[in-house]
Formats: sequence, C-alpha cells, structure tokens
Amino acid sequence: MPLRNALIPIITAVGLQFGALLGGAVPDRDRIRLAGPGQLLVESIFARDYPMVQGIVLISRGSLS
Repeated sequence: MPLRNALIPIITAVGLQFGALLGGAVPDRDRIRLAGPGQLLVESIFARDYPMVQGIVLISRGSLS
C-alpha cells in the first residue's frame, strides 16, 4: 500500500519532534524552580499533613485515569 509507506517518514519525524519537546521541558522546569506536586507531597508527608497527602494522591490518580 502506498499510503502505509508514506506514513513511515512522517511518524519518524513526529517521534523525533516529540522527544525534543520533552527534552526541552526538563531544563525549563529546573530553571524556573517551581515547587511541583511531588515536592509538596514529600513536605506534607514529613509534616504529617494527612489531608494534604490524601488530596494530592486523589488529584494525581484522577488525572492519570
């Protein structure tokens, strides 16, 4: 099929662009230094703020499903 053969370079280019997009996201996060939900979760666990821990887990599980 000619269409299947034409999609191979397109999928390859999209995959490479997606990798570059994700690679650029990590240094931006380090440069901005925003506290994320992971850091908030760890600080809440150490402070024994159980309602905050439950809320973070509930929201993160809801966003993944």
